[in-house]
Amino acid sequence: MTKLIEYFVEGHTGKGYVNYLQSNLQGINRIILLQHTNPWFITEVLEALIRRSDSDEIEVIRSLDSREIVDGIILPSQSLALINEEIYGSHHANESIIRVPLQEKIIDANNSERYSSKSFTDAYNSFKRGLAIHEQLEEIYITEMNFAKADVIISKLLKKLFSNVKKQDRKAIIFERLFGTNTPDGIVNTVESLLEPIEEIIFILGRAGTGKSYLMNKVLDKCIAYSMDVEVYRCSLDPHSIDMLIIPSLNVCLHDNTAPHVVSIKYDNVQIIDMYKETVNQRVEKNNEERIISLKKEYKQAMQTGLAYLKDAKTSVKRPKGIKRQDEIKQAINKLIKITKY
Repeated sequence: MTKLIEYFVEGHTGKGYVNYLQSNLQGINRIILLQHTNPWFITEVLEALIRRSDSDEIEVIRSLDSREIVDGIILPSQSLALINEEIYGSHHANESIIRVPLQEKIIDANNSERYSSKSFTDAYNSFKRGLAIHEQLEEIYITEMNFAKADVIISKLLKKLFSNVKKQDRKAIIFERLFGTNTPDGIVNTVESLLEPIEEIIFILGRAGTGKSYLMNKVLDKCIAYSMDVEVYRCSLDPHSIDMLIIPSLNVCLHDNTAPHVVSIKYDNVQIIDMYKETVNQRVEKNNEERIISLKKEYKQAMQTGLAYLKDAKTSVKRPKGIKRQDEIKQAINKLIKITKY
């Protein structure tokens, strides 16, 4: 059975629009850019190709506009990627790229204009405001954090993970992604599907500013030092921060299991590290109760406002239906099979 790895490469964040697609095309020798005005048409084509695939693993790139839309698939074992050109941007200086129009009129994709309207600008400003408020929350907890205790926790974790690892004579490959993001349909994520096949899961708990991302950066640094490939899942609000790491060679995942991406602890293979309980003076919330409540309220409002702006900006594009449309999809699939020998 084919394992599907679902994630996002684009994000509406507190730092604006981000796109990590190129990071995930490392090592891919054939890139097929699909052109069509309707993303649902490309979705139907890609879903059909997924169904007919006998690959052990397929990476599925979900759309920033709707989780139900597929913007691309990557087949590492075949060194092949089929991508909606709209998310690819202007990186066309690559001999391995083939542009395939799936309709008569060729589209000149302009990635830079996709999210430039006033509604998107207003959304980014709201998320920026939310990030600034979140940083104020972090400052409250940081002042009461015991960094020496945090270093001990991190040191023990690094020893546990890497004690039997030997450095390889190669450069680590770092795949930058998002497991979730802010969309017109609200905040969505694919965390549970990503965790399902992992043998060892480590949930990192804690309040804002209690060292969760710092811990993950230390693990990432160690992976790079040992030449180990890593999937880095960035925070959908602050892309400079890390919300999850997956280390395929160890079959280990470290996940920031706090809102808005909490996963119920239903797995037997879970270890919990609570940075708040282990490293922070527990009086901090009582001493700053009113301030924390006020900031959380402001943060929630800023995020809701940003999501509302994204909803206002959503364009209504319908999923193709009808026999004629299905014939067009079959023709597109046959065209791609001929090109890629899929």
